Amino acid sequence: MTKKIQKNRKAIFGFFALYLILMGAGIYWITSYFDDRKLNDQPIEMSAKFKQEIDEELKVYEAKRKLEEIKNAGKWKPSNTFFITALTAATILDIVLILLWARHEIRTREVRVSGATRNRWRDNKWFWNIVGMGNIQEKGGRLEVG
Repeated sequence: MTKKIQKNRKAIFGFFALYLILMGAGIYWITSYFDDRKLNDQPIEMSAKFKQEIDEELKVYEAKRKLEEIKNAGKWKPSNTFFITALTAATILDIVLILLWARHEIRTREVRVSGATRNRWRDNKWFWNIVGMGNIQEKGGRLEVG
């Protein structure tokens, strides 16, 4: 058993070492390949026709943006405080629902006859680790919080 654990540790260490080496090589390549001095040596010159086209497109874009502002003027714009409050309430509600569901599953497991058990996808411990975010765990055939 210890050889298997040591082999897994070596594989995990090897994976992260290779990952760090590749990330370091990628960062080094990007920073050395795109040198600022090479990019800023030659100024960009635009023709008069190209400048005129850019100005026309910019005017069209500004007109569209003003129309969108007028169109969206009366719409509701919630504040950041509202978003934070709504997100907090949704998180608390999610946790409460998961705990109630786990409580229901505990009761149904207790009521079920041991000879008539069937293998359900909700009986898997990985299911409760994912759904309960690690807070609901199966210990001794029973779901426990914590």
